[in-house]
Amino acid sequence: MPYSIRRTIRKTRKKLRKITIFKSRRIRVIGRSPILTVRGICWLVNSGVPPEYRNIKSYCVIDTVLFGRLENKDRLISKIKERENFSLGRYIELFVDSRRFRTRYITSSVMNQTPEELIQLFVQWLYVFSPIGYNYDDFFEYELYNRTMKEAKEFMSYRYQRRMTRICRTERSYIKYIRKKPLFNKTFHNYVRRDYLDTTTCSLDEFKAFTAKHPRFFAKPIGGLRGQGASIMELTGSAKRLLKKCRKQKLIVEEIVKQHSDLAEFNQDTVNTIRIYSLLTVEGDPLITLASIKFGRKGACIDNFEGGGMFAALDVETGVITSDAVTRVHTRHAKHPDSHKTFKGFQVPCWDKVTKAVKKSALQIPQIRHIGWDVSVTEDGEVEFIEGNSSPAFDLVQAADQVGKKHVYKKHIKKLAKIRREQRRERRIKKLEPA
Repeated sequence: MPYSIRRTIRKTRKKLRKITIFKSRRIRVIGRSPILTVRGICWLVNSGVPPEYRNIKSYCVIDTVLFGRLENKDRLISKIKERENFSLGRYIELFVDSRRFRTRYITSSVMNQTPEELIQLFVQWLYVFSPIGYNYDDFFEYELYNRTMKEAKEFMSYRYQRRMTRICRTERSYIKYIRKKPLFNKTFHNYVRRDYLDTTTCSLDEFKAFTAKHPRFFAKPIGGLRGQGASIMELTGSAKRLLKKCRKQKLIVEEIVKQHSDLAEFNQDTVNTIRIYSLLTVEGDPLITLASIKFGRKGACIDNFEGGGMFAALDVETGVITSDAVTRVHTRHAKHPDSHKTFKGFQVPCWDKVTKAVKKSALQIPQIRHIGWDVSVTEDGEVEFIEGNSSPAFDLVQAADQVGKKHVYKKHIKKLAKIRREQRRERRIKKLEPA
């Protein structure tokens, strides 16, 4: 490990130990969160101590009004434990999460942007929602700061998503068929009608033939996530030089999809994709659980958050948009900011055909029971799979209409978890049996 990183870790650990409350050389914690002083809380979120809290800056946070405002403070106090060791990894994780929490707060369009509010919200997240699995993104996207604990627990958290992923993956080796773009396109070739080329394996002649047919094309990393590294490319010079650049970045190049005219009315610069979640039940039946639709902005090349896009909730049965669109900074739009086309009530074209294609494809890889499909509809009304997600996040379907969707999965995940436990038990028994 480089010296500069070791030095940063050492300084962070010393600082966090200074701001942590000790008792008999043990650290007091709630769940996985250490109990800090008010000054320590302010330091974590990179904020000065607000004037209102200067008189109590050296106090333990559980002895201040900050903790007194929490809905279930008595229950939290009863859960306080003492730990002899608090791992260095957890220290670093807490430091990173707190700085990201501040960034999410500052970029949110619905906050008052005051130091006092930042500190209050951070204390609420750190001691109430973080111990039960809600990360800082969940806290802001689902507006947990305005909800009771009963209401908040209706939303699927980041921890619940990870648990679902573990339960729904029976064989990890099959993840590559979803994550690797060329393998995904090949596996589901029935619904991938566009031309594509893996630049890491293709020859120069193949690349020249592709660019001759598609001088302007879409490029993205083979194993990329969240649209990182995606761009529109054009052949303006040497094909050999461009291929070398693509190989260095490990890109897959694809023909630009010509989407349905109804979808293009919102924004023509990006392919506006539909996110559909499929779940293979215990009985082996493919189930469409949730759905949303993403819209890009003018001048962008991708429709997700990283490209400035927005999303709205879809009714699973009809394919009709049921909410306004929401952006990464929680701004809501009844109409698209560029085209001014209304979101609510829009009917996704060929919805029955789309859901039928997703259900059929979900059966191809039963080893991954839960998949998030990014789908579009072409100009001639055909289903076009863009990519898949083996561990799809739920923010696209819960933040848009601010309705928790845990009830959709609860009974199915309970059954799958039971089968998973039985399979593990059988494997352990089999290992103990004499050869």
